[in-house]
Amino acid sequence: MKRLALLAIFAGVVSVFAAASKAPWKWSDDERLNARFDPQSIADRAAAYRASQPPLGAAVVKGPAVVYVLDGGRNPELFMPHELFDALVRGAFVAAPAQAERYRQSLAPDLQRAALTPKPFWSVFEEITRPYVALQQRSSGHGHGRSEDEALCHVRFLALQNARQRFGAERFDSLLYTAIAPFIVQSGATTFPNPAERLRREAEGCQ
Repeated sequence: MKRLALLAIFAGVVSVFAAASKAPWKWSDDERLNARFDPQSIADRAAAYRASQPPLGAAVVKGPAVVYVLDGGRNPELFMPHELFDALVRGAFVAAPAQAERYRQSLAPDLQRAALTPKPFWSVFEEITRPYVALQQRSSGHGHGRSEDEALCHVRFLALQNARQRFGAERFDSLLYTAIAPFIVQSGATTFPNPAERLRREAEGCQ
């Protein structure tokens, strides 16, 4: 039994190292989630963040929690594609108009590096994300119920798949991981019993 447990741990370590050799947008969901919630990975990321940033206040949570830091400048691969897609949509279309315009302009060099012309890209992307943005705006200003959260999750999933189809899956995902992820830092705690399973369900559109 002990030998089987050691083999399982070894297989997990090999899997993480194999994933680390790939470009961030080529990781599978399982590879992202395994590394994201691996206790040693959590500890390493926290230590690296403390070494490079001012001290963080302690997260106040009730009950058992997974406390973690995700620094996209260091570990872009640990974000899920739908999280980065959400950040892109919010910055480009959900923010206040002047702020959203500045955000879209700031991404022009990244779009050009991805062989995407900014003006046509934003026109198509706005069309793709219009149902998701409209649903977000209707939901803003009050707490989301479960059915509302499920609807947002599913509409986001459809919009992400549509964007991948229109722009090319690898090109669009590489844009998310090179232009969006490096500028996101998450620091907090989750008390969900299985946070990896929750993110996996979101990645599948909460179906």
